[in-house]
Amino acid sequence: MVRVAIALLLFALLPSVAQAEKRIAFVVGIDKYDNLAPQQQLQRAVNDARAINAALASLGFEIISAENATRGTFNALWQKFLGKKRSV
Repeated sequence: MVRVAIALLLFALLPSVAQAEKRIAFVVGIDKYDNLAPQQQLQRAVNDARAINAALASLGFEIISAENATRGTFNALWQKFLGKKRSV
């Protein structure tokens, strides 16, 4: 279900994104969350993020990504992404 939603979002955004000179993406996959019980942890988010990275890379995107990032790492990478978007 998540993969389908991501794919639909990408297809909806690709025409407008494809016109941009510089393409940049922020992709994060997190399987493990501190506040969830072991049976509630995600199983495929990191693998999904890797697949999205590969697809976007093949389309020429510069990718800022992380796997199982902490909140601090996520926030730092998000700021890096925003800084790159502003410079486009």
